[in-house]
Amino acid sequence: MSENARIENPSQQALQTEVEALEGEAHSFENRLIRLEDEVEKQKDSLISRIERAGIVIGVLGAALSIATGFFALPKAYKEFRGKPETKMVSGWPLELSYDPTMKKVSFMFAAEVGNDGSKNDIVKQVRASFRPDSVPVDRATFVTTGIKLTEKGIEVRAPFDVSTASPRELICTMTKDLEDNDVQSVLQPGLNHLDVSLVGDDDKGRASASYCIWILNKQISDMVAATSSKTFIFDAQYQKCKEEQ
Repeated sequence: MSENARIENPSQQALQTEVEALEGEAHSFENRLIRLEDEVEKQKDSLISRIERAGIVIGVLGAALSIATGFFALPKAYKEFRGKPETKMVSGWPLELSYDPTMKKVSFMFAAEVGNDGSKNDIVKQVRASFRPDSVPVDRATFVTTGIKLTEKGIEVRAPFDVSTASPRELICTMTKDLEDNDVQSVLQPGLNHLDVSLVGDDDKGRASASYCIWILNKQISDMVAATSSKTFIFDAQYQKCKEEQ
């Protein structure tokens, strides 16, 4: 009897086929949540539209709808609650450039504010910084390091470290470069120079970068080249973004 009913009612059979297709589609999409984050709302609208056009009774589609609802809720939560660690320079703090001819090292010390404007606490897995003359592209910078010493209120901080949404953390950062043959000019050149700082969050993708500029004078370079003891230069602490200065 049921077989005859299926034959006599092809539209019901078509609806049942549609239900099975929707269930399979929902399961398939569930395995692609992260990659399809930006497409989720489009898929949601499409699926709801198809269900409405089919005019399927809620009781018949209960299982499919629960799967679909769960699928679409997950990306929304992921998007809303993901942390977003960011960094910026702290206004009022100087940038110190030091050269030690005895240890054959150049170092920078600056203050950075690490905040999180997302809606979930996050962690910073890595802090990366580079320093380069304006004529050198970012990917060709020779002064690049992840071995940055971080302190907070005099206490050393090591990555990974927490970044809450409640308040930013003010860190003192020191990056050091060993010089081959004590060649200061292999790293520092007079004119416009860029300090780039970036963070890697808990998702290994959320790299937030900030780029700032300082102007190094010819005399400062020549003073370092001629120095026989450690020498430090203090630069303006305003840290305007490079694109705003140019």
